[in-house]
Amino acid sequence: MTSDPIFDWKPYKDGSRCYLGNRRFGHVIPDAKHPKMWRAVTLTGKLSDMANLTRARDAVMRAAVLELGNETLYSLGNKGSFSAETVPDSKRPWGPRHD
Repeated sequence: MTSDPIFDWKPYKDGSRCYLGNRRFGHVIPDAKHPKMWRAVTLTGKLSDMANLTRARDAVMRAAVLELGNETLYSLGNKGSFSAETVPDSKRPWGPRHD
């Protein structure tokens, strides 16, 4: 997931922050005790376990995709019933179906 071109990483403090357009998601910071280890930080301030940089960024991006998916499903839910099969491809932040 870390090679996903949708998300943009910009320097932030000692680490980097994840963006989708102008929208900000979590960020990664270096671990205070272990060199070359990182921690993901969500917008709510939750700190992840230690991981290498690739895995820490992946955790932030996965949380962002879940948040975007929940928002999409919530907005569709206000317009009637839905399921994963009825969500139109244009509204899927995770991409089109591959049936």
